[in-house]
Amino acid sequence: MFQEIRATIDTAPGVLLDQAVQNLERMSLPGSRLADSEEQYYRVVLNHMFDRRNIEFEQPIDLRRFLWVSVRLVNQWNLIVLPEQYRSKEREGLTPLRELEHVYRAFVDSLYERLQPDTDPEELAAWIEFEMVVRHCFFEAGPRQTSQALVFWAMARYEHPLPRYASLLDPTAADLIHGWYTHQLSLDNPSWESWREKYLSAFFA
Repeated sequence: MFQEIRATIDTAPGVLLDQAVQNLERMSLPGSRLADSEEQYYRVVLNHMFDRRNIEFEQPIDLRRFLWVSVRLVNQWNLIVLPEQYRSKEREGLTPLRELEHVYRAFVDSLYERLQPDTDPEELAAWIEFEMVVRHCFFEAGPRQTSQALVFWAMARYEHPLPRYASLLDPTAADLIHGWYTHQLSLDNPSWESWREKYLSAFFA
């Protein structure tokens, strides 16, 4: 198993994986590092996503199946018994549970429509995180890990640099951005325009 992980880390997109791991640390675990086993597993997940960056989907259900596999991989790291299950608890400001599956299907349909050659990758990254983390929080565990793995996949698909979470080397700057993230999660009706502007200026400008 560890030989397989080592081979994964040594593959061509290794530098990109390094940045993605740093991204997760910066946005999910400010001031700390992933445990070695977590980092190694996350690299395996990201390599899975990178290898499938050019996959084509004939219809939305094909994209939905791909996303379910990705969610399962991410949440195996979190040791969830049913890693593909939707969020099971009501949370203020988020989509009610009774609507969650319907809204998730609408999200996948919209993502399918957005995967066009002329799509702006930066806008796509902002939209993915807004929908998956801020507005809905679809899954029981690992919502941020899942959204960032999907952003990683989308940026690789469009051969575009990743959001520069990992460039926030100044702890003060990192804390400010993380605080903004946390604040957005607390809003009853977060604004897409406000999120988009801040996200793009913070991570892509």
